[in-house]
Amino acid sequence: MIIGGIAASLLGKPRLTADLDAIILLSVRQIPELMDAAGREGFEPRLQDAAGFARANRVLLLRHKKSGTDVDISLGILPFEVEAVERSQIFKAGGLYIRLPKPEDLIILKGVAHRPKDMMDMKLSQQPTLIWTGEGLKPGCRILLQSWKTPIYGMMSRQSGIRKFERPC
Repeated sequence: MIIGGIAASLLGKPRLTADLDAIILLSVRQIPELMDAAGREGFEPRLQDAAGFARANRVLLLRHKKSGTDVDISLGILPFEVEAVERSQIFKAGGLYIRLPKPEDLIILKGVAHRPKDMMDMKLSQQPTLIWTGEGLKPGCRILLQSWKTPIYGMMSRQSGIRKFERPC
């Protein structure tokens, strides 16, 4: 499933991005197979110990040799990530079909990352009428905002974004 700036641009307002971010449902034990498959498709590790970094951080940092494009592959193992992939949708962009998260799942992923560019993406992808209450998530993965009836645009103005998990997902 494609996440990051590309997903934010397709689901919200377009913005410039120089890399590709994705979530793949794999365990850290499958990193060698993923690296082998990526190598066969023209990708190389960006770090000397890319496998060790991926085991520690659940992110494999690659670069497409021919284009020079950086690719960050998150290893989706948390229940929320699995659910987000299950709820994802196929989006047609030109001649490509791309699996994207639901907008509300992208907002949660961005809120958890909480970097300045993620907060900007959350603002760009917000819909003034969208109110997120955790609907559609399994009970253990409901995200609590300041208030269950807080509009997303209100949450975006808070510096701390997503407050807490009901329990770890």
